[in-house]
Amino acid sequence: YPIIRVVGEGRELPHSGVRRVGGNLEMLDAVASLDHQVYGVNRTAMLRRLIRGWPELAAVHLSGGHPDGYVVGRHGFHYEHLGPIVALSPEAAEALLAWGVSAASGHRVAFDRPQVNAHAVALAESLGFEEAREFTRMHLGQEPFLDRPEYLYASSGAEKG
Repeated sequence: YPIIRVVGEGRELPHSGVRRVGGNLEMLDAVASLDHQVYGVNRTAMLRRLIRGWPELAAVHLSGGHPDGYVVGRHGFHYEHLGPIVALSPEAAEALLAWGVSAASGHRVAFDRPQVNAHAVALAESLGFEEAREFTRMHLGQEPFLDRPEYLYASSGAEKG
């Protein structure tokens, strides 16, 4: 399925229910668990490297005290790149994206959103993000995709999924 890179401006946006991950091992485990639910594979090592590399761009959304989404980002040459963003509810997705855009305030921001997630498309448009590039999410083998793009709001990159 297509993944579209969208680009916009980092700026302060209202958000609630979001908490930085930092070095909190319990939160790291929650991020890995959510990621596994959505991607269908264990990507814990990659997520830990991203979170340790850029802790200022890593957060979870809490609903009823339990994590129901996360955002991880990294600094790039041209953009602050947000992704992955995984959210089990539209509210979590909106809060996490707003938090990420706020964390990158004053910088250009990019994220790669799946075209098949209608809410991700609408959310990017509502925040003024413009399409810049298209990728194709592929996999090897006959089995269906393991990931669940309805909960994926930003990919971690074409090479990582």
